[in-house]
Amino acid sequence: MPTLLILHVVDDPSTWTRIGFSVEGGRVRIGSTVVEFLGDEKASNHGIAGWTLDGSGPETIDGLSTSYALPLGAGTPSVPHANGVVSIDHLVVSTPDLERTVAVLEGLGMACRRRRDGAAYGTEKMRQAFFWLGEDAERVLLEVVGPATIDPSKANDPAKFFGLAVVSADLDRTGAFYGDLMKPPTEAVQAGRRIATLSSRSGCKVALAFMSAHVSVPE
Repeated sequence: MPTLLILHVVDDPSTWTRIGFSVEGGRVRIGSTVVEFLGDEKASNHGIAGWTLDGSGPETIDGLSTSYALPLGAGTPSVPHANGVVSIDHLVVSTPDLERTVAVLEGLGMACRRRRDGAAYGTEKMRQAFFWLGEDAERVLLEVVGPATIDPSKANDPAKFFGLAVVSADLDRTGAFYGDLMKPPTEAVQAGRRIATLSSRSGCKVALAFMSAHVSVPE
């Protein structure tokens, strides 16, 4: 399975410095993944613009802009972040047609490890599929979300990067760091974990959520 090496973000790196990430050379390393800033000049393309995976493959994956590179180097430590973030938990991709996107990912050798139907992201009926990117300590969960019922007017739209969830070593301390810029934590789907989202008032163009540390790693 491919490893997530780099996320390419259309944002100002100074914003990420302001919200507690250690930016060095236009990049932030979070766990085993690098967030690389493309700048803030593309006003029509906010958030995550693309990803770099290891290996080789198509330049677009169901509409997701994709590039490839050699692994960044196993065991390279993440630098400390003032907000307490230690790793990436999951990357979220939205699609108008879940089965279509799942089929594309499976066609590239990614195994769907779990599905879930139910409430998510403020919607009562949502479909989700989960994939691992990478293995062992370097793995990141890829969460693909789609509507319970396909809208024919949007059925042919491409999949898009939706947001990013990161792991905090101490979610309460992270909340104290952000104050009213972070919404109060709620129970996460994963048993024993909590999640809180960063307000858009932070100026960050990526939809960011913060999760408490792992209780256990599902097989």
